[in-house]
Amino acid sequence: MKSLVLLMAALVAASVFLSQQNLQSASPLAARFEQWKMHTNKFYLSEEHEAYRLSVFAENLAYIESENARQNEYVLDTTFFADLTQEEFTSRYLGYVNQDSQIVEEEDYQVPNDAFTWQGKGVITPVKNQGSCGSCWAFSTTGTVEGYWAINKGSLPNLSEQQLVDCVGIAFGCLGCNGGQMSGGLKWIKANGVTTETAYPYTGKDGKCTIKTGAYKVGSVKSTTGCTSLTADIKTQPTSVAVDATNWSFYKSGTFSNCAKNLNHGVLAVGWDAAGNWIVKNSWGVTWGQQGYITLKTGDTCGVCQEMNNAY
Repeated sequence: MKSLVLLMAALVAASVFLSQQNLQSASPLAARFEQWKMHTNKFYLSEEHEAYRLSVFAENLAYIESENARQNEYVLDTTFFADLTQEEFTSRYLGYVNQDSQIVEEEDYQVPNDAFTWQGKGVITPVKNQGSCGSCWAFSTTGTVEGYWAINKGSLPNLSEQQLVDCVGIAFGCLGCNGGQMSGGLKWIKANGVTTETAYPYTGKDGKCTIKTGAYKVGSVKSTTGCTSLTADIKTQPTSVAVDATNWSFYKSGTFSNCAKNLNHGVLAVGWDAAGNWIVKNSWGVTWGQQGYITLKTGDTCGVCQEMNNAY
């Protein structure tokens, strides 16, 4: 047994040594790719697939470095998504079903002159990770219900996104990992209640609905639009919002503004900073962005003021 342990240790040490040697002898691009793979725990099943992913990584890296050289208010980096094409990222990680509503312009919006956030106040669960399932709508939905319960009921529940993925159907405008609407998720919770993450754990894929009800209900659902309304809604509780996250994949830090208003992702607005920039909780894990959060430039950046939903 001891000799086997020593042999395994030797093999691990040899593997690490060879990886380091490969990094030292590789081109700068290949070395950067190898470091990124180790950091993100990415691996590929064939040399051909890895070569293709390296080519995609190279294109994305060139874009990231070009954008950072422009000295924007935000910084981009080689995130977990750096080996994906734009089409792959959009199809796997964005899942809000746009209701084809027209863009509402609000010219008289008054930017708040004081900072406000629900962070650190016991009403927001830790950042979660939806994985490669277009279930952002479910995470946005549970986020506002969790906040509602914490503020009004005195306890912060960790609610089940998987129950929504499995149980909220097309009648409520939701298709599980193929996307959905936060308003539909909230209406389903109003009618049936939602259970906890512990009772109905997240799998990140479509499944059969095994628990059709839950103890956590809401009395009513309110949908609003406009930045003035968003400010008022956030003051009441963390608010479910739809955004255009097409260009979010490489966000690392700073105040982001490089986006249109083609709503395709559900997130949770939790506050604003001293300059009135929105503080938003995402569902791509803590390694993305500012520990899972993004700061959006004040106003209707990424369409953040177009569609808001709250539970009461």
